[in-house]
Amino acid sequence: HFERKPAQPGKPHGLVQGEPCRLEIVARGADGARGIHEVEGQPLHDEAGRFVQYALLATEITRLKDAEAALRSSESFFRVLFDNSPVAAAIQGADYRLARVNAAYARLLGRPAEEVIGRDLIEFVHADDRAEQLAQRRAPLRQGEVTAFERRMVDQKAHHVALGLKIQ
Repeated sequence: HFERKPAQPGKPHGLVQGEPCRLEIVARGADGARGIHEVEGQPLHDEAGRFVQYALLATEITRLKDAEAALRSSESFFRVLFDNSPVAAAIQGADYRLARVNAAYARLLGRPAEEVIGRDLIEFVHADDRAEQLAQRRAPLRQGEVTAFERRMVDQKAHHVALGLKIQ
């Protein structure tokens, strides 16, 4: 049993036209086991330049495709868990800019998430604490080490917000 991804609507498949092509084929064995293969075809021509046949190379990619699907599912699960968590959570890049914040984090700062993402977290630290926070940045983190500390932040209305943070 074979399944093939269809060609673009209205355009004949490259196989019909004797063009180089790449296909993914799903095949099921007699036992029902599924196998996914990537088949790459290069046309072969005779001396007159006429297409005569294909040279095909098939690579079994079932485990790769299954791993990609598992990763997409895992990413989706993380996204839902992160975005809907009642606990304020943020992902900060190596440049100290906020790459992602959830709604609880945005509420904590009294700002929409879109206004917070892309900004350096130090912008939201209480002015009296910025020098200490900048000094902590220079201290190296070791792989797998968890660092916990408190930080005073300032929300959009200049209210002080105390945070307990863990960085890993």
